Amino acid sequence: MQRVQNKERTVVFLSTCDSVDYHHALFCSIDSILLQEDQKGIFGSACPIFKLHGNVPHAERQVTLQKFNAAETSILLSTDVAALGLNIAVDWILQYDAPCEVADYIHRAGRTARAGKAGRSLLFVLPSEKPFLDILEQQGMQKMTALSLASTLDRAAEICSEPCGLQSSQRLGEAFCFEVQRRLENVVLQDDANHQGALKKAKRSSGAKKNRSAGPLLEMARRAYVSYIRAYPTKEKSVRHIFSARAMLSKNHQSLWPRAEKSKTTKMTAGENETLPWRLNPAVVQPSTKRKVQKRSVRQSQ
Repeated sequence: MQRVQNKERTVVFLSTCDSVDYHHALFCSIDSILLQEDQKGIFGSACPIFKLHGNVPHAERQVTLQKFNAAETSILLSTDVAALGLNIAVDWILQYDAPCEVADYIHRAGRTARAGKAGRSLLFVLPSEKPFLDILEQQGMQKMTALSLASTLDRAAEICSEPCGLQSSQRLGEAFCFEVQRRLENVVLQDDANHQGALKKAKRSSGAKKNRSAGPLLEMARRAYVSYIRAYPTKEKSVRHIFSARAMLSKNHQSLWPRAEKSKTTKMTAGENETLPWRLNPAVVQPSTKRKVQKRSVRQSQ
């Protein structure tokens, strides 16, 4: 919110293409939290949000970059495709997902502080991932200071308290965070409800068989979740021990993904027992399919 108020451009780095697609669609579908007007986009017309990743066609990339640079205030959600070789003017770099390699941190942060101008970079880490900061300092990243999440949320709540309908409270930041989370979840739920209603209507009119597909946003959320879990432990060897999927898959973190399914204990490809929503877990194979895979492997070994 402060970046929007200060009219700054921000690049947010995410780990996968599916994650970029989902967050872009989600943030563009929610009603603005800044204005009372009925505008789409989490920041309305005050700050457009763009996306960029390797699967975006080249022509569309050029248009996106032109719009991002032309806007007085804008946000770009991107994978590491934006870490090198792009001529963009950026005030802030937000690394929501840590890079796969330590060198990529420097490439990402290097998108700001160009042409003699000052720049800022923010990295999100879990408490269990703090040793990653020590490694960055060993690589020459000095003057890294912790940012208070509580004070950041309090400042955001002060800006958005009226549009979000928040009342004065000593824990205004937490109330603001809860309200934004609730609205984001409702967007996904409403999109799924609209999709199911359309399917029922089509079934009644055409007599087609029941279609169990979920709404577009929910399907995107599932793909983003699976790709995020797969990408999380794929770090370079020197930092792989820091990024534990077990520490990351906490109850609080799963709440970031709307409509999480009931969980079952499964075995991850990394070899650790983890708790994952079974319908979203790429490591889970349904019993009938699992038997076929086992039979095929036996025949091949013979």
